[in-house]
Amino acid sequence: MLDEADQEILDRPDGEKPQISEAQAQAALATEETRERKDVSTPAIAAGEVATATAKGPTLDEMMRCPWLKGPHNGTSEEALCQDMTHSWQCDAGGHGQRIMCPKTHPHMCEDRKCGGWVERGRKKDHCCEKTEQECESGLRKCPPDDFFVPTPKPTPDPTARPTPSPTRRPRPHPGLQKLTQEEVEVETLVLTRLAEVPQNETEIEMLLKTLADIERPRSKPALVSSDAADGNVNIYADGLTPLPVPREVTDGFPQEIFYTFPMEDSVVNGTHIFIEFAKPLRGEFVRESPVLNSHEYGKVEHRWCDNPMSTFPGVIVGGAERLHTLSHDGPWPTASLDRARDEQASRWPHTNWLAKKMRRAKTMATFLFLLSSKSADQWVNAAVDPNHVAKLAEFVEQHGGQPESSLVDREHALLRKLVEQSSKSASRRPSSSSSDCFHLGVNPGLQMTSTGVYVPLGRKLFSYKGDIMSSPLGYFHVASGTSTFRYDSSKGVLNIYFGASSLFRFADPQGPAPNPKVFIGPADGASFTVAEEGRVQEVGPSHIMHGLYNAAHRIPLDYDYLFSDPQKLCPPEKFNRLAEEAKDMDLMVFRGEEKPSLVYQVQLMNHLVDVMDCGTPFLRAKQQNGNGVGLLETIVWAHFLMESTPTLRLQNVHDWEQ
Repeated sequence: MLDEADQEILDRPDGEKPQISEAQAQAALATEETRERKDVSTPAIAAGEVATATAKGPTLDEMMRCPWLKGPHNGTSEEALCQDMTHSWQCDAGGHGQRIMCPKTHPHMCEDRKCGGWVERGRKKDHCCEKTEQECESGLRKCPPDDFFVPTPKPTPDPTARPTPSPTRRPRPHPGLQKLTQEEVEVETLVLTRLAEVPQNETEIEMLLKTLADIERPRSKPALVSSDAADGNVNIYADGLTPLPVPREVTDGFPQEIFYTFPMEDSVVNGTHIFIEFAKPLRGEFVRESPVLNSHEYGKVEHRWCDNPMSTFPGVIVGGAERLHTLSHDGPWPTASLDRARDEQASRWPHTNWLAKKMRRAKTMATFLFLLSSKSADQWVNAAVDPNHVAKLAEFVEQHGGQPESSLVDREHALLRKLVEQSSKSASRRPSSSSSDCFHLGVNPGLQMTSTGVYVPLGRKLFSYKGDIMSSPLGYFHVASGTSTFRYDSSKGVLNIYFGASSLFRFADPQGPAPNPKVFIGPADGASFTVAEEGRVQEVGPSHIMHGLYNAAHRIPLDYDYLFSDPQKLCPPEKFNRLAEEAKDMDLMVFRGEEKPSLVYQVQLMNHLVDVMDCGTPFLRAKQQNGNGVGLLETIVWAHFLMESTPTLRLQNVHDWEQ
């Protein structure tokens, strides 16, 4: 399962320190003129900087705290960059904090504070920006002590009380990542930046990925356990290398059930089918029961359906993107992911937020490349979907001519009553969470596809899959397989959908300190159907190359502002139209073919996925303001969403989701 590059790294002696060769450093330092993708300014990195950073340059800590040490910003503005990321010649006087970087026209920041605005009651001015170093009367600006960015709070009303400074905020290393030297961090930053520039040379991309693998190689080999189900476990490699067993637990009933109701016009219904138009928003309500989690939810839902020319799930032909907004819930409701995001933001230097904005595109590109090149989707589905259980489901769907058993009908009615009850109590509440999901139907002779929509048979059992990803307050990844039934209530003008999941894969907080995936398997009918024997096999193995890419991307801080930016500014009509046209030429089906696409084409496609994200941020954002950024879970959602949409509907499906 390992390619030659992976095997070469794996075969090294455990104690051997990976070295960065001159060729690798040169590949990392390769530069080209590229188009500016963000308004946020970025510092220039000189070609020889990596080789001299440790010996001559400022320390990494100093560069994090004192961005002017890197030189002028690369933005188009000819004004200075202020602490709050505003461009202005009046940073301090304008309430934007001090200047942190000068423009290219006046690249040298001076120690003197004699510039920027006016003098008011002896107030200090900004550090001057000059065209030459000689114009700085007191020399270039130095890096002050590490409490520079920590403001002193205003005095309390008590005249005898003295103001005390806030605690110094120090960067927190991410748990689970080994410590790197400054030189290694510099090289990784250059490599990710270069990948985001979409290099057109296959050899260069291979060298860049090899460089990351060398830097991130664990100091000792991981204990690789079995990758099949012989011992009751199937592994997944969430970081590309570390094995995480996915044990199976058999349940007496359905691990999860969900009931939706959508207002629908009579005109889309005939005697046997209901027509669902592609890309048209359907908005309604839902209730969800998850007995294995002791969880019960009610909320609002939006669906957008499309045909699935390809899918992560086997045997599906049509499905809907889904957004769930939970308004009320009972049972445990952990907030670990939100708490971690809040703590991280509270402990950051202002320059860390600047770095997160500057490197967001590179981080997202690298994460996309990791997910698709490592076949993470196949790997997780192999652990989540048991082919033996799928066979049992197929048998159950065909039983009784496809007519739902009375036990299923009883469960539908029970959940409908609960939905009516919860709707009367909670419909006006504010959402406590949102999840980005999908719902798919497998091949069925009753499904009738057209170019504009699908006719779904009413009152029949349908083989179904559902994916469910939440980022906040607790990040998780769910995959459910089971049986669904569609019914139309003409007296109320609503479409009711019931889904009984007899299999549920749960991976809670995959980037937390103790991820613990598990799959729950119950009877196909939720009652008495025989549960199949274990049949899962993991066909995707670990990779040092992918591990290096994952870790390098993971070291870049999350941009917690991007998803909460104004969607109209991120994706104005002219940009939407341009990307919609571009999407027609981006064939994402190549990732499902037998022949793997070239690295150059993969990087080009990742570039497209990142571009289109500007037009779909509401689909990915958490309910809590700045509660998430574009991390692993968000990237999984986005890649899955775009790959299962046809190119002609890709932009229409991702845009303008209701909050």
